[in-house]
Amino acid sequence: MRQLKSSVLILLVVAVALFLMAYTLLFDDKSYRNSVQNVVNFDNVEGNSPFKSDKNSIIKPTFNSSMPFGQEIADVLNVARQMNVKPLLVTLINGAYLQFALSWLCNTEHMGIHKQVLIISTDLDTKDTIKRQWPDINVVAISGMPLNGDQSYSHAGYVRLTNFRAHVLLELLLINQEVFLFEVDALWIKNPVPVLSGTKNADILANPVSERPGLTAIGFLYLFPTNPTILTWKELNRRLYELDKRIKSLPAGKLISEGDNDQIYVSGIINKRLGGLKKKELPLADYPDGKWYVMSEAKRKASRPYVINNNWVIGNKIKILRAKEWGHWFLSDDGNCNIANIQRITEDFWHPLEKI
Repeated sequence: MRQLKSSVLILLVVAVALFLMAYTLLFDDKSYRNSVQNVVNFDNVEGNSPFKSDKNSIIKPTFNSSMPFGQEIADVLNVARQMNVKPLLVTLINGAYLQFALSWLCNTEHMGIHKQVLIISTDLDTKDTIKRQWPDINVVAISGMPLNGDQSYSHAGYVRLTNFRAHVLLELLLINQEVFLFEVDALWIKNPVPVLSGTKNADILANPVSERPGLTAIGFLYLFPTNPTILTWKELNRRLYELDKRIKSLPAGKLISEGDNDQIYVSGIINKRLGGLKKKELPLADYPDGKWYVMSEAKRKASRPYVINNNWVIGNKIKILRAKEWGHWFLSDDGNCNIANIQRITEDFWHPLEKI
């Protein structure tokens, strides 16, 4: 009899435990459906990253309005959905990069890609200026981000901007958006989009960095929204979230370690090939960086690049001076496009019979 009572007691305990488990699962499921849509892997415990990188987790959007600039990121996603283009050409600028953006828009006007361009601005004034001159360009302003001056590479302000960019890219990938990340301080000689978008059997198209083996140029990336790409970007965001916390209180002009930035992080993560990531490296002959400007004249004349990225120098004034000296600047002093200069550059690089 005593054994029977013990058995019944055990069964009752098991039944209660199963009931509580079922109730908890049901409650959690309702909480999820009634919370902000598309939130996953978000841990509210202080000190934990909202960007967990679990290979076995179901990949869903991580947007949460309580995250820094959460509503602004939601605005970016809404505009991207409305644009409904493939790929989406994304760039992030602040007020100091406005002139670069206007020159680039002049440079590429004839290429038929402006309907695919989404410019994310850190202030309303920059957005308004672009919309006045280029009303058909999609621009989203992230108000409240006090990073409108010239932000130097490897300084806290610059790193905050690029970290935010990485957070936005993750959200775009999670809504199945194919993304071409570019920077406006570049010369576009020939439209690269058809070649890049037509690439098969690749998750990421990445540009190497001259004289830096194994390093990926973070400002010129083509991202297909595959699971390996998303896993890679989730891991990048996890690491950048921790970096955000470390530099949160630093002034924008504070120099930080060159080992702590999105370019260094993403290069290492890509090399891990998370989820079987397939990276295709873009040849520097077609997409050279700022080292193109110091090549021998013979090498430059023999090159037929699509895009030349105006980097390897620090400071916007120096970049603009170099672009103007080489005739790679397309914004006239009166604010209009220098059409003659655009035509001259195209003819310098490509045979007139070639399609631009």
